[in-house]
Amino acid sequence: NRVAPHLVSISLNIHGTRAAQKLVEKLGPGEGATREEVLGVSASLSEGVIQLIQDLNGNHVAQRCLQKLEPEYNQFIYDAVAERCVHIASHRHGCCVFQRCIDFASPKQMHLIVMKVVDKTVQLVQD
Repeated sequence: NRVAPHLVSISLNIHGTRAAQKLVEKLGPGEGATREEVLGVSASLSEGVIQLIQDLNGNHVAQRCLQKLEPEYNQFIYDAVAERCVHIASHRHGCCVFQRCIDFASPKQMHLIVMKVVDKTVQLVQD
């Protein structure tokens, strides 16, 4: 609870990103975290998700969320990627997060991303 309000800024720091990634790992299935703890971290990260995705350090935290968290807890990343599909897919760090979205998507999340890509195909191939 004390860390949550600062989690985005911690994640953007070269040293803090490693701590934030470790925290996310401990929130995965079978790690003993409560639903409230996972929701708290997800809510905190969702406040700055675009900033995380586009940051040299923060994108690794977003990728770790995709890798370790259950779909209901990482949905905020899929929502952000879908909303700003072209911008994120063509960004130096965003494209890495975009790829991990595809790698770790649930069927519902995959459908969301695929439909956005189809909708934005012309823009994506021109960039």
